Amino acid sequence: MLRHIGLLTIGLAAIATVNAGQIQIGQVVSGLNDGLTTTYVTSGCMSSSGTNYDGCAGGGAGSFSLRAYNGNLMYSAMSGSSQPTLGLTPTNTAAYNSASTAAVASGSTVTDATNQITFAMIDSNNAAGSNFWAGLGTTQMVIPIGIFGVTNVWTMLNNYVGTNNSNTTDITFTFASDSKGTTGIDTLTLDLVNGVEVRESVDCSSGCAAYANATGLASGATNVTANYTAGSGPASVAVQAYAGTLLTASYSNNATSPYNATSGNLNLDDQDFSFGSSFANDWLVSVSVKDTSGSSTVSRTALSGITVVTGSESSTPEPSTVLLMLGGFSSIGFLRRLRRKA
Repeated sequence: MLRHIGLLTIGLAAIATVNAGQIQIGQVVSGLNDGLTTTYVTSGCMSSSGTNYDGCAGGGAGSFSLRAYNGNLMYSAMSGSSQPTLGLTPTNTAAYNSASTAAVASGSTVTDATNQITFAMIDSNNAAGSNFWAGLGTTQMVIPIGIFGVTNVWTMLNNYVGTNNSNTTDITFTFASDSKGTTGIDTLTLDLVNGVEVRESVDCSSGCAAYANATGLASGATNVTANYTAGSGPASVAVQAYAGTLLTASYSNNATSPYNATSGNLNLDDQDFSFGSSFANDWLVSVSVKDTSGSSTVSRTALSGITVVTGSESSTPEPSTVLLMLGGFSSIGFLRRLRRKA
């Protein structure tokens, strides 16, 4: 679906890294992306030195809290005689099965092989149990973005105890004329439906009793119910959502409640929210996720990661990109001079 554009000129190779169109959201520490850490969420877009380098607004976790896949999102379905590994790369896959509760290694990623979208996984100060953010009741989490010319936002969203056909997760995109969201603000809120755009991570298929909840996803794109308030953006926006299975693994014979004596699949899903060129000349200030259930026994929203895609011609390069471009052009000139001398 989405393709990276390769640049063959040696002098321009670095630009493809900085402005390749796909950006994993998270805190960069010593050159490694640690994903949606508490520091990143609350402090804004941080550089490796800890300074706010691009002036984006800060965010907030609200009442969301960091939880573990094996202990929370997938309950105890990862226990017992079958201990599936979900296949995260490049390191520390043991953190995602019941044999270990170790933290994910810094710089770990997971890739949607079908759509070639990569997410940065959470490494919150090397703490165990930091796999995803869990919504607890009617709460909202605001994730700072501060990126220009966004065409698509990809999320890693699931839920647990997700009742079919209910709307228990809302996602809001805030666009504006500046990276901090002070002028020309556009807000777009989408109501996600369990069993259509988002679902329970445990897909129980045998012996499930009352534990079989939103186990399906819509096939193909859906038009999501939207609440849009225009500022500097267009008068109206058409948004399409696509939900797919990012990773899946089977489980069986687990011996721990509530999924004792059951079998099925464990899923991590992702969603593509496509805006086209609607906000090509605006900044995506933030993405907010809200658990609307009002009760932790009805549903809990689970957010693992966010990746944004920018238009190749509409994105404004950061100062670092401009320096790389100048360096690239200098390299081209140097190579030409060498050829003339030869």
